[in-house]
Amino acid sequence: MPPRTLTNAQKTILAMASRSAIANTFQSLYSDITYNEWLHNNVYSVNTTTTIEDHFRTNSINSIDLCKYVAASIPTHCMDGWGFLGRAIHCVVRGDTNTARHLAYYAELRAAMSLLASAGIGVLNNTHVVIDNNGQAHEFPDHPDRCGTHVFTWLALENWSSTQQAANLLGEIIKVNSVSLRDWLIEFVATGNLVTIASYWLSSWGLDLNILNNDRDARNIVSYRPSHITNTVCVNALESSTFISDLWSTLNPYQTTRFNLLDRYLLRKSLQSIDRDTPLPDAHGGQISYSDRVSSMLSRFSLGTAVSDSYKNFFIGNNFPDPVILSEAEKRQPYNDPRHHFEVLSRATLLLRIATGSCFQLINGATFSSTDLEFWWNNLGVERGLWNQRNKPGNNSGDIITLWDDVDIALQKILAWNSRVSHPSYSGLINKQNTSLRVLESCERIGLWGLIP
Repeated sequence: MPPRTLTNAQKTILAMASRSAIANTFQSLYSDITYNEWLHNNVYSVNTTTTIEDHFRTNSINSIDLCKYVAASIPTHCMDGWGFLGRAIHCVVRGDTNTARHLAYYAELRAAMSLLASAGIGVLNNTHVVIDNNGQAHEFPDHPDRCGTHVFTWLALENWSSTQQAANLLGEIIKVNSVSLRDWLIEFVATGNLVTIASYWLSSWGLDLNILNNDRDARNIVSYRPSHITNTVCVNALESSTFISDLWSTLNPYQTTRFNLLDRYLLRKSLQSIDRDTPLPDAHGGQISYSDRVSSMLSRFSLGTAVSDSYKNFFIGNNFPDPVILSEAEKRQPYNDPRHHFEVLSRATLLLRIATGSCFQLINGATFSSTDLEFWWNNLGVERGLWNQRNKPGNNSGDIITLWDDVDIALQKILAWNSRVSHPSYSGLINKQNTSLRVLESCERIGLWGLIP
């Protein structure tokens, strides 16, 4: 089957999607969460897809309830995505690469679904919805050749990623030293490049939604075919533990913003690619060097000499190589490459970072407090074994961020094992580092410190 493409009529409907309507609806969820539920007495909270399909067919859709359903799906899809990533890591550190890739794909899918919902596009089963600026729900026109969840998610993400709305969102949520990507690019004389950056990143990080849907062999290998019917090259335990350690190390929330370290690398890649593709001309018909362009940008901020010099060294120097998730996310190896699962995990992590930032912006804009959302995050923490009712974190973001402390200890132990092991094996890794591995498999922590105000 050839890859699906959007018709002009479908693009027109998708162009109606409104983040502002979703933001207003998200704020209205306050009346629901007072009952300790995301949705209270909502007609679409049970038998969702069937009820929506019936209501569209009978022209009886309840736009208010449907908008609330789409809004409530944003944080829940996002957290489910982090959960899938954690289950994928569980498989990575046990050498189960096929299952790791399968679960990472679903982490990527949920990240995309959360992100699209925050833009006003609700991904369901065969019937999908678009919320317009007035809060009215429209059925995505897809008859008679319907596309299901996976195909629609990719088509909608690819389409939305090239919009100004997507560029504005990324420009706001990616922050370094509390300065937004948009403001960095303004001083780099490159705001016009933001749409190109957003389109490239979002479509690249959702790439597997396209590849594993259009390539039947790839999809079947991941989901249905027996994984060891032939001998395959195995990624060794040391490489797997090193990859997971590096992934976690880029997500340390003890920074000026909760994803500051990762965002620094994203900003650097943005500056480098912009300067390469659209150099800034000087007054003499040549072009301003990258180093001078960075210096000029930094001079516009009140960072102090030491901090400014440190940032310049980072932006132009070679002493800070990209973290492995950025380098892996750029790769395009075939699905049967023994390290392909590292790519999928990396792209899923990056897309989840964007989905988390998008959701946090809505939570913050609605002025929900951590106490308001305790019904959700506390139950989730108990269910996933992060704490019990007697030792749950306090109701503030500072206490939630202390979830990193267990990760830090686990990373130190894993890195020590990596440095001293002479004959790495999955058996040795699991037997010696089982407690640490359990911590590094709990990616819900990342979602919590990224979402709770």
